[in-house]
Amino acid sequence: MYETWYNMSVLLEKGLDLSPVITDRFPYQEFDAAFETAASGRTGKVILDWSEDAGGTAPTTNRSA
Repeated sequence: MYETWYNMSVLLEKGLDLSPVITDRFPYQEFDAAFETAASGRTGKVILDWSEDAGGTAPTTNRSA
Protein backbone atom coordinates (compact mmCIF):
# COMPACT_ATOMS: atom_id res chain seq x y z
CA MET A 1 0.00 0.00 0.00
CA TYR A 2 2.74 2.47 0.86
CA GLU A 3 4.38 1.82 -2.49
CA THR A 4 1.29 3.04 -4.33
CA TRP A 5 1.29 6.20 -2.16
CA TYR A 6 4.90 6.77 -3.13
CA ASN A 7 4.14 6.14 -6.80
CA MET A 8 1.24 8.58 -6.70
CA SER A 9 3.34 11.25 -4.97
CA VAL A 10 5.90 10.94 -7.77
CA LEU A 11 3.16 11.35 -10.40
CA LEU A 12 1.78 14.41 -8.60
CA GLU A 13 5.24 15.96 -8.32
CA LYS A 14 5.63 15.49 -12.08
CA GLY A 15 2.41 17.41 -12.72
CA LEU A 16 -0.36 14.82 -12.95
CA ASP A 17 -3.65 16.74 -13.13
CA LEU A 18 -6.30 15.13 -10.93
CA SER A 19 -8.94 17.79 -11.48
CA PRO A 20 -10.96 15.72 -14.01
CA VAL A 21 -11.40 13.00 -11.37
CA ILE A 22 -12.70 15.37 -8.67
CA THR A 23 -16.41 15.67 -9.31
CA ASP A 24 -17.65 17.32 -6.13
CA ARG A 25 -16.32 19.66 -3.42
CA PHE A 26 -18.06 20.43 -0.15
CA PRO A 27 -17.16 22.64 2.79
CA TYR A 28 -16.34 20.36 5.72
CA GLN A 29 -19.47 21.48 7.57
CA GLU A 30 -21.55 19.73 4.90
CA PHE A 31 -19.91 16.36 5.43
CA ASP A 32 -23.28 14.61 5.56
CA ALA A 33 -24.16 15.74 2.03
CA ALA A 34 -20.64 14.86 0.87
CA PHE A 35 -20.92 11.32 2.23
CA GLU A 36 -24.38 10.93 0.73
CA THR A 37 -23.03 12.05 -2.65
CA ALA A 38 -20.10 9.62 -2.42
CA ALA A 39 -22.38 6.74 -1.42
CA SER A 40 -24.70 7.41 -4.36
CA GLY A 41 -22.27 5.78 -6.78
CA ARG A 42 -22.87 8.54 -9.35
CA THR A 43 -19.71 10.51 -8.66
CA GLY A 44 -15.94 10.40 -8.84
CA LYS A 45 -13.84 11.82 -6.01
CA VAL A 46 -15.62 13.91 -3.40
CA ILE A 47 -13.47 16.47 -1.60
CA LEU A 48 -14.15 17.99 1.81
CA ASP A 49 -12.66 21.48 1.93
CA TRP A 50 -11.11 22.21 5.34
CA SER A 51 -9.84 25.69 4.49
CA GLU A 52 -10.97 28.63 6.62
CA ASP A 53 -12.79 30.30 3.74
CA ALA A 54 -14.79 27.16 2.87
CA GLY A 55 -17.44 27.73 5.53
CA GLY A 56 -20.87 28.47 4.18
CA THR A 57 -20.00 28.10 0.50
CA ALA A 58 -22.24 25.99 -1.69
CA PRO A 59 -21.00 22.61 -2.88
CA THR A 60 -19.49 22.61 -6.35
CA THR A 61 -19.62 19.88 -8.94
CA ASN A 62 -17.53 19.03 -11.96
CA ARG A 63 -19.79 16.33 -13.41
CA SER A 64 -20.87 16.29 -17.02
CA ALA A 65 -24.59 15.97 -17.52
